[in-house]
Amino acid sequence: MTELSQSIEGKASRRRVTQPGAPLSPRRLCVWAETGQELRLILPEGADLLKDLAAALSARGIKSAAIQMLSGSFGRVSYFTGMIDATGARVATYGAPRELSGPVMLLGANAVFGRSEAGEPLVHCHAVMVDTEGRVHGGHLPLEGCILGTEGAVIMIAPLEGAGFEVSYDSETNYSLFHPTASVPVN
Repeated sequence: MTELSQSIEGKASRRRVTQPGAPLSPRRLCVWAETGQELRLILPEGADLLKDLAAALSARGIKSAAIQMLSGSFGRVSYFTGMIDATGARVATYGAPRELSGPVMLLGANAVFGRSEAGEPLVHCHAVMVDTEGRVHGGHLPLEGCILGTEGAVIMIAPLEGAGFEVSYDSETNYSLFHPTASVPVN
């Protein structure tokens, strides 16, 4: 169960969002990790942001990392926002992709780099951007098709040692999500 605070007509109230499944036990998953040497990565114009980021990290032997994107631009980008899942299988799901043509400025983004259920490199990223009209957009970036513009992207990476992120099924949300796991140290 998730509890959210909400203000209605100036009065604080609470609403409960009940997930469809049983929560994990223990509910909070914690694994101790050290951070390796932080890296500053610059991806150039034309790079496919998440695809090329995953390739660059994998080429350096990094299995898991916390990522902060400091600045950049997109020639084109799409993103997803959440919506109520009408099927009832989940509380929320992604809506249709929203497409933006560049130049779109990246104000910032945070991401997690880890492994998919099949053991493949995977980046999960949420970004905030400004379009050519000055409107602010934000949401989840898809795995491919976010093509960097003339500014490229400046990215800070904190590799994780002794722990990492792996996708596994979450019974409470009925989604496969990143979970922390103990792992071998970064090369």
